[in-house]
Amino acid sequence: NACRKKPGIDPILWLPMSPAERMRCIRYRLGWLPSGKPTPCSRCHHPSGMNRRHLIACFSIHSTLNLPHDIDDPISYLLNRLPKKPPRSQAARNYWKSKWPQLCAILETLNKHCNPDRRQGYVPPDQHGRDLLEWMEPPAPVSLQPTSPVTS
Repeated sequence: NACRKKPGIDPILWLPMSPAERMRCIRYRLGWLPSGKPTPCSRCHHPSGMNRRHLIACFSIHSTLNLPHDIDDPISYLLNRLPKKPPRSQAARNYWKSKWPQLCAILETLNKHCNPDRRQGYVPPDQHGRDLLEWMEPPAPVSLQPTSPVTS
């Protein structure tokens, strides 16, 4: 199920992310990624290939994201669990530090695979998901120690 369980504004519309990341999330959420046209998979040449179920299996997305195979759609599973506020616990931040860049890279790969003729911008792997991960980090503690005046 690609829909969120509770009605409301989907966090993919307002969470900090690059325009390309947001576009890929929205395209996937709306079912436009894959494109919906029944075309063979250009990766494995499976005749019914360009559908979500096939691409999830073909690209080993469960394994890449280290999620159980009983989750039908691991991409929607993670998109549905995006935090609405920065996580307080370090464990939650660590979880998203692992999952979010992987998910951004997967969506970029699927977008390139499903839309090979569309101009695609290159995103270095260390930049995937950076905006959201920075938003999740708590602000640095403010030092309350007095500073000594600078004398000339």
